[in-house]
Amino acid sequence: RLAEASFFPYLLMESMQSSSAWGAVRVVPMSHDSVEVIVSGHIVKSDGELMRLKINVVDATGRAWFSKEYSQKASKYSYDKNMSRRHDPFQNIYNRIANDLNRYRQSLTTEQKVSIRQVSEMKFAQLFAPQVFDGHVSENPDGRLAVNRLPARNDPMMMRIRQVRERDHIFIDTLQEHY
Repeated sequence: RLAEASFFPYLLMESMQSSSAWGAVRVVPMSHDSVEVIVSGHIVKSDGELMRLKINVVDATGRAWFSKEYSQKASKYSYDKNMSRRHDPFQNIYNRIANDLNRYRQSLTTEQKVSIRQVSEMKFAQLFAPQVFDGHVSENPDGRLAVNRLPARNDPMMMRIRQVRERDHIFIDTLQEHY
């Protein structure tokens, strides 16, 4: 089960990236609070023949995209040694999750997408320089996060934070290779 818990997210990441609908998709072992979209889930059942996953998706603003259970029964030929196996027996589940994610993202307005990106960046900035970026993001009455103000485009502190964030992405990408 522990191996599956690491392997399944990697297969979902590959499905999302191969769809060309997303930029970089990263797998991290714990919640990484300053990313644009967090896809989390757990294995309800996995016995080699039947797999059920419970998937929850939330963006950086706190908007719940969806919570859904996916299930699939493996083909009787999935484990046949005489058949060439190019895909995981449950590849269809990962494709369905990736398609649902893309469908939801397409339903968002441009303003909502920009807001998600801005909140994500400001949350990351607050992690490294809370005294500077505190107050840039606040919680609305509905529980979602929103940007109150943005630093200037040429703000030197924000430029350094962006460099740190880029290094963080490189670090995660390096770790991801070991999944």
